[in-house]
Amino acid sequence: MVLEVNQAIVNESLQTEQVMEQLSSTVDVIVDNIEKYTNAARYGKGNNYALNNLRTAVQNQFPLVDWLLSTSLSQMIENAWQNGSLPTVTDEDGNVYLKAPLNVFTTPPKDTTGECCWLPFDIAACGGKAPINILCLKDCVDMLNHLLDRKLKVQSNDLIGFFKQAGQTYEEVRDFMNRESMAFYTANTIVNGQLDVTTPILKKFHGLMEILKRPEVFKMQGTNILAAFDSIGYRMDVLGGSFIFAAHPLTVASIKNAIRPNRYGILPDGWTINGESIFYKGAQVLPDKTVPVDVENGTGVIWQLSGESVGVFLGTTLRPAEDYIIRNQFTTTNDVNKGCATECDIYYNLGSVVTNNVARLAVITDVPLAAGINAYSLANLLDRVYVETLAP
Repeated sequence: MVLEVNQAIVNESLQTEQVMEQLSSTVDVIVDNIEKYTNAARYGKGNNYALNNLRTAVQNQFPLVDWLLSTSLSQMIENAWQNGSLPTVTDEDGNVYLKAPLNVFTTPPKDTTGECCWLPFDIAACGGKAPINILCLKDCVDMLNHLLDRKLKVQSNDLIGFFKQAGQTYEEVRDFMNRESMAFYTANTIVNGQLDVTTPILKKFHGLMEILKRPEVFKMQGTNILAAFDSIGYRMDVLGGSFIFAAHPLTVASIKNAIRPNRYGILPDGWTINGESIFYKGAQVLPDKTVPVDVENGTGVIWQLSGESVGVFLGTTLRPAEDYIIRNQFTTTNDVNKGCATECDIYYNLGSVVTNNVARLAVITDVPLAAGINAYSLANLLDRVYVETLAP
């Protein structure tokens, strides 16, 4: 009898334990649903997402692109675009090309040996052409969220900061992110765009890289940095005019490391330093993260560019003007819960990078990075070296 009673107690205890486990699981599900549908947190009080900071600086400054857009060649193209006289040509496949401003020169003298008088020079001109490519960014949202985003506003305890400001509608937040994203993609594509290469951040585009990889562009190894600049310097003496050098910030740091002053405080011939900026024969060495670098192999590249012979055509600014944005493009769907439709905004630009004189361009390859710059020393930081997002 006692054994039966004890067994009954054990059975009841086991049943009670099972019931409590089921009840606990049910409570967990209820709490999870509360969190899912009300954004309530299980633990903590006074949640304030405004207490935040960016992990790294926003990558929305593009010094090389800014320089390219300001060159004399770019200004000629921009003026022609604004007054409706941009020179273009279309091939039999329908591809549209931009004709670069002409490079004017005089022909060699005619041989007048044995004659009394010279003959005047003839004027000649040559110019290149480059395909015009279209660039676009598409942002789509279902109809339900489209209607909500138009009305709901960011609150003071939201994830405010660079990308969100209190009081903005969520539609305005989306528009800001779209414009900043478009600027990032476009700037990177202007510099590194190629006609046969696409990546997560690059589209098919006749960019600066497409020009610099041409075989007729002068290239030399930069294993000895100072000797390489000496050779380039002689070309500058012959060509005349103004130039800049562009390189990744890590490559620029390596150049600084190589041009240290001697015991008398004198820099190597041709070099000057003004604050953080360095110059060779008056040409600035411009640091820009869009210029390639290879940390794994410890090398960088340096580009010599002339504003008289390279330029950029863009239909609008890096952050497209309103007349380059197609808004409220609707597509119907069968999802009743989402409003049976999707709304898209499409941000457009078009353009190309052109040159009319490759003799004024040069590339220094295999520039050794400073000894301390390597994959080990930059562990966990390579997403800041090879930047592929706005805020790594």
